[in-house]
Amino acid sequence: MKKKQKDIITVVDIGTTKVCTVIAEKKISEEGEVNFIVKGFGLTASEGMVRSAVVEMNKASTSIDKSIKAAEKMAQINAANIYIGIAGDHIRSGNFKGEINLSATAQGAKKKITQEDIDLVINDAKKTAGYQPDFANLKIIHAIPHYFNTDNGRGIPNPLGMEASSLFTKVHIVFANEANVNNILSCFKISGYNVNPENIVLEPIASSYAVLNEDQKELGAIMIDIGGGTTDVAIYYRKSIRFSAVFPFGGYELTRKLSGRIVASPSTTEILKIKMGQATIANIDPNEDIEVADITGNHTKLYNRQQFANDIIAEMSRLIKKIYHHISQGIAIESIKAGIYLTGGAANLKGLDDLIMAETNMKCTICTPDLSLFQGRISSLEKPEFSTTVGIFLYVLDNQIKKGFNSVPGEPKTNFFKRSLKIISGWFI
Repeated sequence: MKKKQKDIITVVDIGTTKVCTVIAEKKISEEGEVNFIVKGFGLTASEGMVRSAVVEMNKASTSIDKSIKAAEKMAQINAANIYIGIAGDHIRSGNFKGEINLSATAQGAKKKITQEDIDLVINDAKKTAGYQPDFANLKIIHAIPHYFNTDNGRGIPNPLGMEASSLFTKVHIVFANEANVNNILSCFKISGYNVNPENIVLEPIASSYAVLNEDQKELGAIMIDIGGGTTDVAIYYRKSIRFSAVFPFGGYELTRKLSGRIVASPSTTEILKIKMGQATIANIDPNEDIEVADITGNHTKLYNRQQFANDIIAEMSRLIKKIYHHISQGIAIESIKAGIYLTGGAANLKGLDDLIMAETNMKCTICTPDLSLFQGRISSLEKPEFSTTVGIFLYVLDNQIKKGFNSVPGEPKTNFFKRSLKIISGWFI
């Protein structure tokens, strides 16, 4: 199972219902184009997790270990350079301002902005966030600038190399409960794997990389990923993230609520939801009944199929309204021109896109992850429930290239690809 570790990247997506591990090898062309060759795929049931938070350490670590080991066995490569997605109702986020003054040169000229200046102004925004009571005891996992302003210009995506006497930024900062983060990292240690705390990616941000393109982000787009334990939301406008949130409701919670409505076991209800569930009553005979094992498991009963669909509609409508109300408090909904993009396991629920359109009066598109940069064993990743997994790879790629690009302002574009090749070749050494 020997392979150069610097050429391997491993993504582990830990959810309430599943743990998915993908091991891929990076391949770089002479032009600097990167492809991920999927070598191994491991999918196991998730135990010891509730709403993306660890509740039983031993069970969670065992699930993680099984998933990684399955991927390693298929790939015949050891997992290395592990990145993990994080979600849960402990996640918080907000937009904060940072501002610094730039000292003039010895000749009195305005200073050219360096990467250090950019880091300083982002850190100033982090300090502002730390003063807020709601965020004081949380760990920052992302600080993503919306834009920068100088005394000479506004709305600048990257001010590196520009002359200015002051620098302002607005930053989207994501926080997580440190204990929750450490619990997840401990599960990996128990299984014999070490994860760099910097290799944690917020799941709604990751999913956005897999399903949204730059035009959609520019016009304004809402990404909704409804998974097993949580619903993740990210909103983009003018190509930068403006809002992110994690709601404690997913497919597992839907099953639990439906189980109470039809009075059947959660396992029976889950099977029924997958086989017969839909978020529309269109094309259902109002007199059609479905056979359901009762709560004892010893007898069966009949339940009206149209009523089952109405039960699903009621629960999903409640979730959609909650999300819409929450995001409308923080952003101008009318500025979102590209609509809603739905992914995650619940995107497979027939009619959910139409229900979202009816509740929000916004166009809703069901999305599968963009696999254009992936080769190899990719058939397992073509479903909406693997958008986060795919998106983490794309997030890592984007951030590594950005770091390299930012280091040399004004470099000719023809040299960028050569330098990208050198930068990416040095990943994870």
